Amino acid sequence: LKILNIVSKRTNFRIPYEKSLSLLSLLKDNSFHSDYKTLILRIIKHHIDIEMSEEVVHEIYETAKQLLIHENMSIQSLSLRLIRKLIQKYQFPISNDEIKLYYSYANSKYPGIAIDGLKFFMAYAQNKNNIDQIIEFNLVEQLLKISLFLNHKISQYAFYVFESISGQGEIGSKNVFENLTICNFFSYSFSIQTSILKIIFNFAKYKIINCLLQVSKEAFEFVTIFLESDIESCLLLSLNIIQILQNSLVSLFNTEITDLLESLAFHSNEQISCISKSLLDFIHPSQ
Repeated sequence: LKILNIVSKRTNFRIPYEKSLSLLSLLKDNSFHSDYKTLILRIIKHHIDIEMSEEVVHEIYETAKQLLIHENMSIQSLSLRLIRKLIQKYQFPISNDEIKLYYSYANSKYPGIAIDGLKFFMAYAQNKNNIDQIIEFNLVEQLLKISLFLNHKISQYAFYVFESISGQGEIGSKNVFENLTICNFFSYSFSIQTSILKIIFNFAKYKIINCLLQVSKEAFEFVTIFLESDIESCLLLSLNIIQILQNSLVSLFNTEITDLLESLAFHSNEQISCISKSLLDFIHPSQ
């Protein structure tokens, strides 16, 4: 099993279906040692990038779901990862009871399990067809209540989920806007700040806001501080937010912002340069 795990992970080698199913039967065997079950879970996870019948996918999913109650935390974690990969590839619907089940793992007192639970919701929220169910469950508000939310890593992954939801059109973005007081997290870690920037961009993109004041009075300063970032993706997000909302920001374009835009107009990234020049033309149309 150890050799098979290494080979299937590092090469394109795939074992036949009938062998995969025999491995699956070992997962159901309560007398089979836990260490071997973790290897089997890894091997099966490596096989998900090949096409499988709906029947086999369902059997793997149900087996992994049953293993979530296993006393071995490594098996719980690997089962969650396997379920996430199945959901990402096959995008099948799950019940509201299953949503509650996976939330219970996101709300785990063990950080590793909680992160795997949150990663499941990151994957689930990336499918637009699931947004209505996510809103019905009120996932944004529920994740703000999880026991380890103040843990940096946990809050970081929670914001990745919020980011995924806000990226799913007007409905998802509006749900995040209404349930998350985003300005409360402006001073959090840089990784969370970049997620917040993406979320604000989605608010603007999907016309949930037409002014940064709708986010908070500090939102303009928060967005424009990224104009000084060395990370091009953050720079572009900041510029795009400003460009989308430029009509509401006329009175806020001070000398400092203008100087930054003039500097960015000569940026090596053509997109950054073009947006900066466009904003300068808007600020000083006669020049």
